[in-house]
Amino acid sequence: MLDKYKDSQKIFYDYFNRINDINRISHAYMIEANNVSYSFNLALDLAKFFLCNGVYDEKICNAVDSCNYQNLKIIGENEYINKDDIVSLKNDFSMKSIDDNRQVYILCDVQNMNKSAANSLLKFLEEPEGNVIAILLCDTSVNVLPTIVSRCQIISLINDDKVYDGIFTSLYDGESDVRYDEFVNSCVNRFYSIYMDFENNGVSVLVDNSFYDLKDCFREFLCCGYYLYYDALGYILNRDVKCSSFDIDIKKLAEMNGTRDIIRKMEIIDKFIYDLKFNVNINLFIDNFIISMGSV
Repeated sequence: MLDKYKDSQKIFYDYFNRINDINRISHAYMIEANNVSYSFNLALDLAKFFLCNGVYDEKICNAVDSCNYQNLKIIGENEYINKDDIVSLKNDFSMKSIDDNRQVYILCDVQNMNKSAANSLLKFLEEPEGNVIAILLCDTSVNVLPTIVSRCQIISLINDDKVYDGIFTSLYDGESDVRYDEFVNSCVNRFYSIYMDFENNGVSVLVDNSFYDLKDCFREFLCCGYYLYYDALGYILNRDVKCSSFDIDIKKLAEMNGTRDIIRKMEIIDKFIYDLKFNVNINLFIDNFIISMGSV
């Protein structure tokens, strides 16, 4: 059921197989899609995985595929979720399932729920009845009610399709003949040691006045960091590492971070790359970047 994601979503695949093996299934998971096009199908396969207790059951899977399995509810696939949807879900799952199996529900685009629906869901998450598992889909948890996020295990999908091209194009607005390898080589010479100093000694190294000297090239500094952490994640996942031809130690960078920390740092850097175009006070912008990186 999850084997198709063994390579493309290794973190996802390894995590759910591991917690199933040790019988540590939680009651609520939030899947951050990160614009991965097949995120709904992945959530549906995860629901099958839960309903089959990790072992393929043809009857259950066929019933799910034909939208005819009473222990699975899907809400919000084609429209916004409202309070009545959550109330109906709670009523449907208020009684034990006939076949004594788990009950699973998938909520799509939970960031678009109205306030009353979110509050109703929050109560359901706080007091789950029976053997009920929630799968909440969103593009990013940043836009979801924090009290809902705090009650879920967060799994972020990896979107390989646009990482390098997107950041590189963003830097040069598609108008430069600068080649990727030239850019990375330049970044390695200028910024790699700063990131490693940060990893070794903490955020205090960024507070040094010399760090603010980067303000005229801070966009390049951010892009370099995104590449470095992305390659560190790639090393962990046994993928091709694009910076490997340069004089840097991606293995060491990977070993100094957990997977979740790497993803979080990438999220922070990505946000600051986007926000930089709207900022005038660069010193305040750098201050906020230091605070954000120090929170990981």
